[in-house]
Amino acid sequence: TSIAQIRYLPLTRYGTSKEESVFGNVTLHFGEATEVSSGLRKIWYKTNSGLLVLGQDQANLRQDISLKATVYTASIKQRLNDNLMVYASTGSSWR
Repeated sequence: TSIAQIRYLPLTRYGTSKEESVFGNVTLHFGEATEVSSGLRKIWYKTNSGLLVLGQDQANLRQDISLKATVYTASIKQRLNDNLMVYASTGSSWR
């Protein structure tokens, strides 16, 4: 009897993915000292993938996903004098 065996099991992973997005950003200046900026990105993502075991598609491991996301950024900056500036910034992300 053997304690361990090595078996060859051919696995093939397949898949495609596509990501498209549009982005816009605007910066407004209020006088010489104040700046407000904001941006927005719209994302469309699609993926189709799966696994073949011994040449047979494993339906329970197949992924056909279509997602949409919107992310943003916003900031405000104020120059108090030539040596001092304060700012605040926020945003979101998607992965």
